[in-house]
Amino acid sequence: MKTFNIFKMHLLKSFGTIQFWVPFIIAFGAIHTATVPLSDISMYFNSPVNVFTATFLLSDKITTFLIFLGIYILFCELPFCDNNQTFLLIRGGKRAWIFGQILYIIAVCIMYFAFVFMSYCLILSPHIDFSIDCWGKIVNTIASTNISDTFGLRISMPQNVLSAFKPIDAFMTSFLLAMLISSTLGIIILSFNLIAKKNSGLIISGFFIFLYLFISYVNAISEIMFYFSPVGWCSLILIDKNGSSPLPTVEYAVTVLGIVIVFLISTLFVYSSKKVKFNFDLKNE
Repeated sequence: MKTFNIFKMHLLKSFGTIQFWVPFIIAFGAIHTATVPLSDISMYFNSPVNVFTATFLLSDKITTFLIFLGIYILFCELPFCDNNQTFLLIRGGKRAWIFGQILYIIAVCIMYFAFVFMSYCLILSPHIDFSIDCWGKIVNTIASTNISDTFGLRISMPQNVLSAFKPIDAFMTSFLLAMLISSTLGIIILSFNLIAKKNSGLIISGFFIFLYLFISYVNAISEIMFYFSPVGWCSLILIDKNGSSPLPTVEYAVTVLGIVIVFLISTLFVYSSKKVKFNFDLKNE
């Protein structure tokens, strides 16, 4: 109960800050830029777009980079260290204080990617379709012709992904992976900033975000490098679908992220049991 109360206090306080909402604005701008050409194609053919094509937002490197940059901004202040934290530490204890922030990370990731999906639907509205097992005319046209070039559509919808996944399966796979990756980045920031040197968590998370962008643009780099770029694992284009490519599989991504999360949370659990000083200074507000 103490953990939940601390989580709730952090969340409510964040709602009142400009910094919390800036990533949502960045994400909306990125989604709008990527999606408007798709809306134009839909109007041109007078045919709706399947809403679960939101999964392909994460196939565009610029959109993906900006979405995860938003995650970085959302969690860059972790662990929270304003003057209220002294009160929360005394009343709730170190363990509740730490796990309250882990709950905060998970909740914010869910909110953020729900916003990403709703923004996509809003921009395409009213030309949307909710079929869970059929991609529809627009998607198949984009996959089989060069109409994307005509309308300036950056979102890629390759045929091998359409064949491997039903719409709902593709959406659930990519968005759940995106939330898992984001939670991992948040927990990395929290753990390293708290236990190791100040801002070390920001350096590590920032490295992974920019590594994805670097690998995506440098074609000479082997596809094997995507095994070391967790941000790319939410793109179904960069995931092996049937064991025929050197790209990482969904199972690989989930296993690695799961191991990292379990290890870091276990480390925080042990750390919260020890009588050690926190590695941060309280800010005056």
